[in-house]
Amino acid sequence: METKNYMGQNQKILNKWQKAFEMNGGDSNKFCWDGIMFKGKLEQEKGTNNWARNESEDHIENQLWFEAKPRILFLTKEQNIKDGDAWDLRIESYRNSDKELDVKYKFNRMLVYILYGLANTTSDITVKFDDITNKDALKLADEHPFARINCNKEGGEDSCPNTRLSDAMHIYGTYLLEQINNLDADVFVCCGSTYSGYHIDKKNLSLDFLNHNGYDFKYAGDKFNDIYYDKEKNKLAIDSFHISYPFKKDEYLYNQCVQTYYQFLQVHPNFLKLLRKQRVR
Repeated sequence: METKNYMGQNQKILNKWQKAFEMNGGDSNKFCWDGIMFKGKLEQEKGTNNWARNESEDHIENQLWFEAKPRILFLTKEQNIKDGDAWDLRIESYRNSDKELDVKYKFNRMLVYILYGLANTTSDITVKFDDITNKDALKLADEHPFARINCNKEGGEDSCPNTRLSDAMHIYGTYLLEQINNLDADVFVCCGSTYSGYHIDKKNLSLDFLNHNGYDFKYAGDKFNDIYYDKEKNKLAIDSFHISYPFKKDEYLYNQCVQTYYQFLQVHPNFLKLLRKQRVR
């Protein structure tokens, strides 16, 4: 039996979303495609120093995503395009011109580090932030399946106000939900949390969106601060600051995602054990 074509279905949803966006007066050049990250050949883009990864010719992304345990999805706000055009973020390799990890942008480093930590954490073992090297984190991002979805497909600037994000999610929520449900992730890294210090004061639009659209994420408790668990679906959401948030140290942002996940798994070891049993083709 063939593995589900996650990539093909995702593209159909993006095409519908972009058409609706254009019908509402949006500029197609500002519309960002996203989903499961490409795992094909790494090539330098013509006329630039950017190293981009192509979609694989044999669509290995579908098989890798099907087999991933857990499937990790980063829910981010929008693409930072400034005065330029949007791009397909699935091509991003997080490399600089020397093909090393592009640490000029905090987002790049934090994404691959958090991915490395989550992918290598079980109920028995985790990875400390200082034990990760740029080389190892980049290598894992090259090989390990993961996905990114921007909740607002229209590119913006350095920051995305909650009002702008909320409006976009309200208008195009049907397509966003289709895209999320198609990928059927296990761990949602919900970037963009704001709070005054206690979980009852938190506001995270992507997490709220999930809970209003078929999920039932409950706060797992102060022992697992920032972790929300849907017991019936056996899915987990991490209420994270935006991973390029400048007012928190890198290690703090890493621990908010990875160490709380580890603490959760220590008490709920069946979370990972049940994932493969739930897989259907």
